[in-house]
Amino acid sequence: MNGLRRFSRQEEEAGHQDESFDVAALVAESVDLVQEVFRADSVEISLNTITEACFSKGSRDRLQQAVMNLLQNARDALLEQDSRQIEVKIVSHESDCKIIITDNGPGIPEGVQAKICDAFFTTKPLGKGTGLGLSLTSTIMQELGGRVEYVTGLDGTSFCLTLPRTDVSIASKALPEEIELTEIEQESKHENQVQGHGLTVLLVDDDELVREAILDVLVDYGCKVLEASQGQEALKVLCDNPGVQVVISDTRMPVMDGVELMANVQAIATQNSLQFYLMSGGDLDDLAPHIANPDHILSGLLAKPFGEDEILQLFSQTEEKLAA
Repeated sequence: MNGLRRFSRQEEEAGHQDESFDVAALVAESVDLVQEVFRADSVEISLNTITEACFSKGSRDRLQQAVMNLLQNARDALLEQDSRQIEVKIVSHESDCKIIITDNGPGIPEGVQAKICDAFFTTKPLGKGTGLGLSLTSTIMQELGGRVEYVTGLDGTSFCLTLPRTDVSIASKALPEEIELTEIEQESKHENQVQGHGLTVLLVDDDELVREAILDVLVDYGCKVLEASQGQEALKVLCDNPGVQVVISDTRMPVMDGVELMANVQAIATQNSLQFYLMSGGDLDDLAPHIANPDHILSGLLAKPFGEDEILQLFSQTEEKLAA
């Protein structure tokens, strides 16, 4: 993002908020995009669509991202199954349009159902997922004025994206099969928290989804956030913004990794109070020499995947350090 300040996604999406698009056509396009890749994994995907157009308004690209997230999750849920089937269904009502994606996988374990939409929560092996897909999908649906719901059991899982339609004159068509759905709600976890005191943070990660998820948490907390996708870019942002108080950097990045960035930052830092944190999804033992070295500026580590609570706890401690 070339270090640009982002306080919300509203300005970024402003040019697409009133875009009118055909939901059925978008879903058909998305299914077509994944057909060949899914077939290589012996996953059969079928589309049960409607004959007429079903229009909604908002960002078409954002909705397609949400649909692709759910298709990818459905595929991942099937890889240990002998039979691998995904059904995608479009259902139109007078006032809304539903996209239902059903897999015949093992279902979502009861013990994790309450967490599936938490940012960074994942049941996938290390390195196989960021834990951001459903969190981002829920956010996108809120932006579009819709919602996400699901039903799950031992015979599979159905996710339903419901969108308001703009062509409301078309007669209502009932769901062919009534199912009880559980809505995924994203409650604000920050309503009762003391907001941050305007800390200026540089967030460095080559994964845009990871940056976006962490940025949302930090902005909600009251921070001003700058972004960079790798170390060299981060150094330029720091030179242009000497008031940065906290750097959070991924460890493994192209061009210049997090450890190299930390060494360069230490050489050019204009303030002794700069807090530098490294994130890593790998073995933290590799970073032990940097932790033990009192001359390094490393303030702490975040082991991926981590949750919002861990980020907020870290920033609460950071504010205490800067205030001391």
